[in-house]
Amino acid sequence: MPVETRTLVPSADHPRAAYPAFDDAAEPKLTFYDVAEDSLPTESLAAALVRNSRYPIWLRLGPQDRDPGTFLVSLATAAARFGAANETLEVMRAKPGPVYGWPSLFAGLGAEIGGRLGKGGALVLENVHHAWDRTATFTLLTTDLLPALTCAVPCVLVASGSPPHGVPGAWVRRSGRDLSLPPPAARRALDEMGLPLSRHADERVTALAASPAVLAAIRAARCFAGPRTLASVLERAHGEKDLLTRLAGVLLGGTSEDGRRALGLALRVEYTHPAMTSAVIGESHLAQGPWIQSLEDGWSRVRNNWRDPLSTALGQRSMPSREMLHGAADWLLQAGGSDEAIAVYFALGDHDCAARGISSRAAGLIDLGRWQALEEWLDRLPPGLSAVYPNFDYVRAEMTAARGDPVTAGRLYDTAATRYADRNDTDGASRSMLGASAAAANAGDLVKARSRARAASLLVETAAEANDANAAMVRMWATWQEGRVALVTGDTDHALASFGRAAAASGGAAAEPIRKAGQLAMQVATLRREQESHREAEAALSRAEHQVLGELLACARAPGGRDGGVPGGVGWSDAPAVLKMPGLAESNGERAVGWRSWTRFRGLLHDRHPGGGHVNGPNGAALPPDADASPVSPAVNFAAMAVPSTGSRAWRARSVVSMGQVHTVPGRTAPEGPSPHHATPRHAAPGRISHAVHAQAEVSVHLLGPVSVVIDDVPVEEWSSARTRSLFGYLLTHRQPWPTREVLMGVFWPESSPKASRNSLNVAIHGLRCVLKKAKDVPVIVYSDGTYQLHPDVRLWLDIEEFDKLVERGRLHENVGETDQATAAFEFATGLYRGEFLADDPYDNWTALIRERLRLAYLDTLGRLSNLHFNAGRYAQSAHLCRRIIEQDPCREDAYRRLMRCYSRQGQPHLALIQYRACVRALRSELGVEPDLATITLHNQIRRHESV
Repeated sequence: MPVETRTLVPSADHPRAAYPAFDDAAEPKLTFYDVAEDSLPTESLAAALVRNSRYPIWLRLGPQDRDPGTFLVSLATAAARFGAANETLEVMRAKPGPVYGWPSLFAGLGAEIGGRLGKGGALVLENVHHAWDRTATFTLLTTDLLPALTCAVPCVLVASGSPPHGVPGAWVRRSGRDLSLPPPAARRALDEMGLPLSRHADERVTALAASPAVLAAIRAARCFAGPRTLASVLERAHGEKDLLTRLAGVLLGGTSEDGRRALGLALRVEYTHPAMTSAVIGESHLAQGPWIQSLEDGWSRVRNNWRDPLSTALGQRSMPSREMLHGAADWLLQAGGSDEAIAVYFALGDHDCAARGISSRAAGLIDLGRWQALEEWLDRLPPGLSAVYPNFDYVRAEMTAARGDPVTAGRLYDTAATRYADRNDTDGASRSMLGASAAAANAGDLVKARSRARAASLLVETAAEANDANAAMVRMWATWQEGRVALVTGDTDHALASFGRAAAASGGAAAEPIRKAGQLAMQVATLRREQESHREAEAALSRAEHQVLGELLACARAPGGRDGGVPGGVGWSDAPAVLKMPGLAESNGERAVGWRSWTRFRGLLHDRHPGGGHVNGPNGAALPPDADASPVSPAVNFAAMAVPSTGSRAWRARSVVSMGQVHTVPGRTAPEGPSPHHATPRHAAPGRISHAVHAQAEVSVHLLGPVSVVIDDVPVEEWSSARTRSLFGYLLTHRQPWPTREVLMGVFWPESSPKASRNSLNVAIHGLRCVLKKAKDVPVIVYSDGTYQLHPDVRLWLDIEEFDKLVERGRLHENVGETDQATAAFEFATGLYRGEFLADDPYDNWTALIRERLRLAYLDTLGRLSNLHFNAGRYAQSAHLCRRIIEQDPCREDAYRRLMRCYSRQGQPHLALIQYRACVRALRSELGVEPDLATITLHNQIRRHESV
């Protein structure tokens, strides 16, 4: 069981002389003893407290208590033996003092001790002077902890000297004189021992015997030596230290060598236990004497005021060997006394074992706020040991980040990740990368934050132990971190997906933020679906409104209906002139209606639809767009452009024909030269609505990735069958020459009879036309000259043709050294590649060659673009492109090498080494081969931290 030796209470089984001051100290107040270290008979103090039904919480302070965390943890450990401090320890783990502040923790522990112990406890703190030397511990103790106790619990502070700012007036102060025996009492005690002292020596020894510690030593010596021998020793003594040294020689005279060596061991390690002595020396017997203070649970310690006298009396011969001290430190470390063990290792100069002890405790020290102690230990270690214990860099990074220096913390996290990776410690490397991501985000470097989080997630996914709990935890937090960074950078879709994945893997109380983020992400997704449904409903209402407005216009233009005439029961002469001469039905706009009247009416529609979309009239005819200041014929102005639905994916350039001029729709590009589709307006028959003159229909098609077709800004939403979609793709990619019926039948139905193939082709063509007609009622596919082809009036934009043009343009620029132009062309080209050719139909045989050609061109373009970025020093962009190449082709060694160089030049050799291992695994599993010599050489250079 772990033990905190400094909290063990002195044994009260054999109390020394009773001191009235100790009984007074059992009252609920604060008593301050100003005495030399270890000169206070603490056994008698403990006995007095127990006698008054006060069972004390005890702590002997040392230099390490300059760290408030060390002091508070030790005191909380002592209080926990009485069932107090459990809540404070939990708070300390969740909110360490160096981050959240110490006052609330000190006050909380004081309140918990006071509430738990009440009338049955006491607090004793020895050697408090160690806490007031240039530290905050004493201030926190007196300001925040003790005020909660002194009204309910006796508090005893023992120190050598007075506090820096004096003893507060509310404290009861006692000095060494208050505990000294009066000369008559000391004289009687010496007389009781029958010591034949001379008059001169008698006065001197009587003065020394007034000290409780000296009197106890003389009494102990009297048990081992006769009165004359002891008197002879006392006669020659000069001062307390000389007297204790001479008494030690007398008392150790008959002690065995093993007993003396056991005492020497206790002298070096301060605290000792029979089990430790037996394990180290083989002898559990310890030379007893007034120098030993018995403690709880069989432990004992050497009093500080006896340390020098015993060292002189024992001599070097009785001091433990280096092996014995090392064995004692090992035993202490195993028993839970790590602080004592680490102190012995440092005293021996054994930094390796000290580092091992520190490493095993580092996480716990961080949790409980013992940062100052941890840093002091780490500073005493040689720098090279950090490579052996990467968690030293990690905990330094944790402390540095908490103190507000994310840049330095990020470097330390990266160093830790590299060293963990060198040791094949996936858990440590991934945790360090996640820490580096958090530090980068805190420093404002969101690109680095995102890449580190992604690297941590990928590392645990590819590791052999990826299914263990630690890997799952790192993957969960890394995914959540990716979502946080994506959300801040505006990539909402990626953020929502990341939050959802993290929430699905969440577990434990610490994951509450992840679960909450997942719930909020689900709410956002639900709201988006609702918004989409509302948009669809709004679009439907808008179309209905447009239809009614079109009918209203038809009614206004032909009030007599299609057949003309006047309403029944009314003669021609009685009918209003506006019915007999409606005018609006004429195609001649100048005679039918002035352009100003028409503009006012059309402006009303525009106010209701400020997006500038065209409004459909009857039978799909479009109401006119904005006109200029010249009179315009409504019939001529009608353009074949329906209002785009909210799901429209492309707004392509298109022009509107009006009075022989080309009017460009805002935000679109007008065609060069006169429109080949400009036609003379057709005059409608009297009483009939004039149909629009259709402009050139434009079809935009994406065949890379999921098929996407847009006809005049209206998307094709659904396909009747996969064969229909594939047939359309074949027609678009085989236009020179257009395929005949027989070719299409052979490609798509090679095993069917000619009659069955013809029927299947007719069904597929009919289905294709119906699908396209749903988006826009314009002819797209026609049969001419024995072939199926696009209507001559259709203007086609095809992504794979644009992709090929951009790739070729980029290569030409690259060949002549125009790197900026080449980079731009390649960027546009890779942006068009949304996925493999006809990704929705991966099993059609005719697509295989085209698909592979485009895939290789895409990978080559990525490689060229990555190399351009690398040569320009844009390593982050180059690394991103290399990862895209590897996602498509996991065996591309050149991409791995460039990625390794990118990471190395960014100061992330650990990530480079991770990529090398991923490359080795991919080559072995996919091809059964080893990496090229160039890859191996690069890996070795990075491991040696050479420039690459």
